[in-house]
Amino acid sequence: RDCVGAGCVEIGSHSHTHSHLDTLSVGELHAEVVHSKMLLEDGLHVPVRSFCYPHGYHSRPVREAVRDAAYDNACEVGRRLRTAQHRWNISRLAVEPTHAPKRVLSDVRSGGPVIVPRAKRALQPAWRRVRRHSARKRSRVL
Repeated sequence: RDCVGAGCVEIGSHSHTHSHLDTLSVGELHAEVVHSKMLLEDGLHVPVRSFCYPHGYHSRPVREAVRDAAYDNACEVGRRLRTAQHRWNISRLAVEPTHAPKRVLSDVRSGGPVIVPRAKRALQPAWRRVRRHSARKRSRVL
């Protein structure tokens, strides 16, 4: 509330329970993105326009759910800068506490790492299946 009152920061949503959204059913996904927006808007009395995918995981259905929940844009943890292909997967350059100023400037100039993000993107479908299986297994135990 203090941040909203100061008018110097944007309040965005990060989901309701910080789940891996790309592993959820359509109903669970919808609840995650809509409920968090509603709680923030009702509690802070400001529009919540931006979303950031928990853990950086998203897929076409996740992006569509965020769009359908009336967000204006969404960020991913892309660990690199690049031209946004569209406003539902805007990459952010992750700056770690161990990054020296020269490295940050170098990453900004170059757009950040290239090889590791490409490898991760190639492995995403298989990794998503592993996480879905794990999530289903956990829900049966609970």
